[in-house]
Amino acid sequence: MTKRAHLQGTEEKPQALLAGHGLDPEQDPWKTLGIQAQLTVLLHPRGGPPWVCGLHQCDSARQWTLQEEQLLQEISRRLADSLTNLLMYRNLEENRRFLDTVIQNIPNMLFVKEAESLRFVCINKAGEQLLGYDRNEFIGKNDYDFFPKEEADLFTAKDRELFKYKEVVDIPEESIQTKEGKIRLLHTKKLPVFDENGEPKFIMGISEDITERKKLEAQYQQAQKMESIGRLAGGVAHHFNNMLGAIIGNLEIAMMTVDPSQSLYKRLQNALIAAERSAQITRQLLDFASTQAITSQVADLNEMVTDMIETLKVLVGEQIELIWSPGAELWPVQIDRAQIDQILTNLCVNARDSIADAGTISLETRNIASDLAFHQSHPESTPGDYVLLSVSDTGSGMDQETLAKTFEPFFTTKEVGKGTGLGLATVHGIVIQNQGFIDVTSSLGRGTTFSVYLPRR
Repeated sequence: MTKRAHLQGTEEKPQALLAGHGLDPEQDPWKTLGIQAQLTVLLHPRGGPPWVCGLHQCDSARQWTLQEEQLLQEISRRLADSLTNLLMYRNLEENRRFLDTVIQNIPNMLFVKEAESLRFVCINKAGEQLLGYDRNEFIGKNDYDFFPKEEADLFTAKDRELFKYKEVVDIPEESIQTKEGKIRLLHTKKLPVFDENGEPKFIMGISEDITERKKLEAQYQQAQKMESIGRLAGGVAHHFNNMLGAIIGNLEIAMMTVDPSQSLYKRLQNALIAAERSAQITRQLLDFASTQAITSQVADLNEMVTDMIETLKVLVGEQIELIWSPGAELWPVQIDRAQIDQILTNLCVNARDSIADAGTISLETRNIASDLAFHQSHPESTPGDYVLLSVSDTGSGMDQETLAKTFEPFFTTKEVGKGTGLGLATVHGIVIQNQGFIDVTSSLGRGTTFSVYLPRR
């Protein structure tokens, strides 16, 4: 019989006890089991408290022989060794569970690969969530089972280098494709693990998803660039606008003194057209620079769009059908009415120019109730509800390279003299100025949709 030691004075040497001598026979287990004599020894397993091992005589009192004492000592010694192993195993299991809990709850992806085959032997929850694979899909497989060959070749080459240089490798930025086909950017650190003989055994890596951070950095850089260009544009436009006013005035006076049938009149007329076009560019520069006075007001976006429909129909031409779909019970927004006119004009002109012949431009408004899913799909949004104004066309669309430059000032795909590239940059600036944001989706041959989100007021 073994139990936790609680007998005072029990030593490693066996002790013989009789009923009524040293222990109260009225206390269990003496009374319950009818114990008449007992021989006990104290066990000392390493890594745990002492235990008691004992032999009990229940039918009658007796004297224990030397051989019985020696046998109990030997049994106790072996039990102590077994208890030591058992306690060590239990401690190891507790430590393993604790370590596994820590690894699984690390917010960054952590993985371990076997050195020779580079097959995964461990990946945590963050890795499963990031890549979209269950850990059971990972274990025993390598990079070629999950990623395109070009990516897998790169990962494998970097892993092999680890054992060559025998030090931590820091990869500031690398792209990886998830199970859903999305591209994520990771900051990864890898280190080699060697056995006691210095031979490669494992590769351990930890990766931080920096996709959203890189997007924010790019947006911040773009905002700084646009702010600098805006200041420059505003300063130049003010001076240029003053000179254009004088040029246009003098041209109009000169045309009044020249017979329209003369060739000089035609030249003056062409100069006036060019000056007026330059004045239009200047107005766009001033709008882009936000140097003109803005008078925002709480208004119904449906009403403002409706007021512009007839003007927009003339602007896009008869060959293009303009479809207007106002949303029901639209929430109010706060914005300058002239800014809505600018947004609609620039987006509709851009849509018109993308349509080679006949086509359709669709305008739509509706309420957008912000929730977690909306914020995750629109990381540039802030908490709160929005009113959506979308402008869609059936034009030629844009490739991904062009799409990435959509709102850059002075970027345009139009021929020289057909556009300045300021229209969409102006729209972007107006939307940001009003605490909103704008999305654009497009693909070649399938048209383009601009989605303007204005905060609900």
